[in-house]
Amino acid sequence: MEIGPMKLGQNGQRRGKLRAIMAAALLAVVMPALNGCGSFFVYPGSTGGTTNTGDYVFVSNSTTGTTYINGYAISNGTLAATSGSPINVNVVPTAMAITPNNNLLFISSTGGTTGTGNGIYAYLIGASGALTAENSGSALAGGYPVSIDISPDGQWLFALDGVTNTISEYSINSSTAALTLQNQLTFAATGGATISAYQIRVAPTANFVVAVVGDAGDIVIPFTTSSGALGSTYGISTTNVGSGADYAVAIDGNNNAYISRTGGTTSTTGVYVYALGSTAATLVTGSPYLTGAGPKSIVLSSGYSYLYTGNETDTSVQTSGGSMSEFSQSSAKLTSLGISISSPVEVYSLGRDSSGKYILAAGYNSTSNGMILYTIGSNGALTQTSSVATAAPVPNTVGLPTYPAVMALTH
Repeated sequence: MEIGPMKLGQNGQRRGKLRAIMAAALLAVVMPALNGCGSFFVYPGSTGGTTNTGDYVFVSNSTTGTTYINGYAISNGTLAATSGSPINVNVVPTAMAITPNNNLLFISSTGGTTGTGNGIYAYLIGASGALTAENSGSALAGGYPVSIDISPDGQWLFALDGVTNTISEYSINSSTAALTLQNQLTFAATGGATISAYQIRVAPTANFVVAVVGDAGDIVIPFTTSSGALGSTYGISTTNVGSGADYAVAIDGNNNAYISRTGGTTSTTGVYVYALGSTAATLVTGSPYLTGAGPKSIVLSSGYSYLYTGNETDTSVQTSGGSMSEFSQSSAKLTSLGISISSPVEVYSLGRDSSGKYILAAGYNSTSNGMILYTIGSNGALTQTSSVATAAPVPNTVGLPTYPAVMALTH
């Protein structure tokens, strides 16, 4: 159901469309009318329009403290601390994302164990990787975002909220880092599914936004980046509702979505590939591609030729849990490169560096292998090249970890 076109209100603020749709009989999604966000103010910054060329990775769950993040420069297979690292961001990060020009690092928080400090924050990335807080360190937007991502043109930031079950789209002011609410969707589970918000990603083509919400499946939103307009939403259902869940997604340059799915049996746990269309997604023949247990993170290489999953609960490689599965990719078909390899303990997030030479994995190890840098070989196989410590895991029985080990890498 669609009620009325998008129009400007009397005060010039953009108002969204109202849509009510059913997504694969598992999700109901509504886009309410809304005003541009005027509750958060930003002091003028110096983000500018220039491109930062540094090859950096920023990682949470620091050994220094739960509200600290560490920055590292990546060069010739080594990790060297950036200027001022570690830095206290004064909140427990749940996700991080960097603008395409590499000038701004956005950090989201659900408030940690205290439930305070929730929202979205921004830091200016200096030439040496040093971070400077924007908006005097105050939140640029509210909510409880468990995941954020930025459109390839740097105009839009999407936030997935695990408390209010909403997807928020913000326009980004590249000069001040200000966020203005453009659209917001609310979703609810139907048919007995349970919503667990995990991840949101924008396709590299900027044609789609995909939100991963556990055993309720995935929400696919057609997207027009030139205007920020959102199309009619549809869903992807899991094949193991009640015993399985979707945790993460990677999208290639042909709008194929690679979704890591857990639960069920060893013959159903792995990567499911879907071709995204304007009104529905089509499961690609050959899925699933089996991985180790608990594939809760996923990443494609820079040219999409290889795909890797982080298997959080797999004990086939190390008894404390954690492994990596490796695949080559061609025409949305995956071929396993062989046995799983070692990862950080309870590997939580994966990323690729700006050179395209390395894959990084973050997890929990207070002595050395908390974050591992892998070199991508000529056949796609990964070789551990360097590593640094992160904090040890804290027991948590409610889905997401108490202190997520999340990363953001420059482009």
